[in-house]
Amino acid sequence: MNKAISYTILVFFLFNSIGYYLLFEVDKYLVRKEMRLTILENRADMIVLRVKNADSNRDLQRSDKREIEYKGMLYDVLREVRQGSSTVFICFHDSKEESLFKGLNKAHFHKIYLALWDHVIKVAFPEQPVNVNNTTFSDLLFPEVFISVKSLVLPPWSPPPKLV
Repeated sequence: MNKAISYTILVFFLFNSIGYYLLFEVDKYLVRKEMRLTILENRADMIVLRVKNADSNRDLQRSDKREIEYKGMLYDVLREVRQGSSTVFICFHDSKEESLFKGLNKAHFHKIYLALWDHVIKVAFPEQPVNVNNTTFSDLLFPEVFISVKSLVLPPWSPPPKLV
């Protein structure tokens, strides 16, 4: 029974710290599936991009064979044709996946998230490797954490009322 409670608490803590990534992957799968259906039904507007020197162009990044990022915008590539030194991409703008990645970046750099990882990495682990066989608790070196504690007792704003 105690192990079940421990595992349940562990799952809650892990989901709190990495659960967003799990939900992100599910959302990414759903958005890509929706985009494939949109492409198959010809409901999206095709865009033709002509990129010079696509292999060395800094504005162009390939996510995989069927996805590119060009000047900060995501595109799903339908066809790619080389014409001399330039490459022509026939593609669709993927705004939903773009907003999904922006949300991930916003959540990833949130102050609470960064503080949690800072606490887990710097405070919870010892500074030096520990030899498990010959170590006592007094041999472990943890970083010192200084927290200023301020009084929570507030002075009264005015004297209390008197009974007449």
